Amino acid sequence: MSRNENLAVAKQNKNDEFYTTYEMIEQELKEHSEYKEQFRDKTIYCNCDNPLWSEFYAFFRDVAVSWGIKRLIFTGYNENITDDDKAFALEWDRTKDKIVTTTKLKPRVHELKGNGDFASGECIEYLKQSDIVVTNPPFSKFRQFFDLLMEYKKDFVLVAPVGALGYKNIFPYIKDSKVQVGYMFGKHAILYSESMFDEEVVPFKCNVCFITTLNLDKPKEDIPLNCLYYGNEEKYPKFDNIDAININKVKDIPKDYYGVMAVPITFLGSYNSEQFKIIDLVNGYCVLDTLGVNKDIKAKKSHGLNINGKATYQRVLIQRISE
Repeated sequence: MSRNENLAVAKQNKNDEFYTTYEMIEQELKEHSEYKEQFRDKTIYCNCDNPLWSEFYAFFRDVAVSWGIKRLIFTGYNENITDDDKAFALEWDRTKDKIVTTTKLKPRVHELKGNGDFASGECIEYLKQSDIVVTNPPFSKFRQFFDLLMEYKKDFVLVAPVGALGYKNIFPYIKDSKVQVGYMFGKHAILYSESMFDEEVVPFKCNVCFITTLNLDKPKEDIPLNCLYYGNEEKYPKFDNIDAININKVKDIPKDYYGVMAVPITFLGSYNSEQFKIIDLVNGYCVLDTLGVNKDIKAKKSHGLNINGKATYQRVLIQRISE
């Protein structure tokens, strides 16, 4: 089965157990020192991570001592718990537990009463004790997972599908810079999946990214603009119901246009607030009244963000900041 076929079958069967590679975690967390400093003396909770196979467990086991992490907690979901196969929590506390070597820990294991679901009462009790949540949540429950972290006001570093940046409950935080996109973005990020047909583990590239509430030292780099709008207007059609031009690819953003532009959600991976301002998200859940469209418009074929009566994909409305 090909990578795309494997992913398609997984989606169809609600199997979204796509695992993060150790290398991907290193590239995001270890290669950028600002993470290390913000993890120091903190309790880190990985609440979708069975330590038997979680690479987040392997990573934090290796760096916990040198990074000065205070406490680690791991819980993972076990769908079919039995008397012989329980869900469990694994915990290490620097003030209580043994350090085996400079990079190895001796954690404690606690049997859970339930199945280890992140929304269960006992996992929420662990969540309350934590400072930063770091994990790859199940994508089918990403909205619920995000809302839970917001409810308990937790900082986080999450692996997310790029499309989640446009979710109704997440985009406002992106727009207001309360949540930002991390370093690993899009097809450069690699996850892997266990085949449902007893085949070997299959790695694949897909549109995922890291998102975080932590402070990142990302350089303010302008998106290269090499295209022209004037003289090529036919390449940038206007919408039927808002005064904005459509742009299908970030690389096609024109350098000579200062009106409102509608760009793909992938724009957020290279967004520079000194080069552009984000106005809103359209065809996802709302558009601004200032653009002359009712806020309650939904993405439907009959109405929404249309070009010549035909609905377009979700778009982020942006505008160039005058030079």
